[in-house]
Amino acid sequence: MVDKLLEFQDLLQVANILFDFLRDIGFILLKMVAWLVDGLSSGLEGVYKLLNFYNYGPIKDFLNEYNAVIWLMASISIAFFGWQLIVSHKLDKDKIVTNIILAMTIFFVMPWALEQGATLTEAGANLLNNERSSSTETF
Repeated sequence: MVDKLLEFQDLLQVANILFDFLRDIGFILLKMVAWLVDGLSSGLEGVYKLLNFYNYGPIKDFLNEYNAVIWLMASISIAFFGWQLIVSHKLDKDKIVTNIILAMTIFFVMPWALEQGATLTEAGANLLNNERSSSTETF
């Protein structure tokens, strides 16, 4: 027994009220940080469920139901834009190309980018997901 105490002598010390109090304060702080990490982790699980909101059934049904109206409004806005180009000579025609590229990016590239980002985030979340709480997980 004495051999073990001498072997770990640099790690052991005689009990002291001040050090015990500081150790208890440190333990309470660590428990509070663990509680905070677990709370944030459970909040992130709720956010992960919202990533594929565009694949949610009611949203798909809404978009399918009003698809004709959406394309009709887009056609009317493009026709109005063309009319403004023909009638008005005050437009900055050098900015038109930039605006068209931006609009095409928003309508065609953005859904693809959202799906790729959601897939990547879900893969990362599934990789880190396990049965233990996040505060006790060691990477």
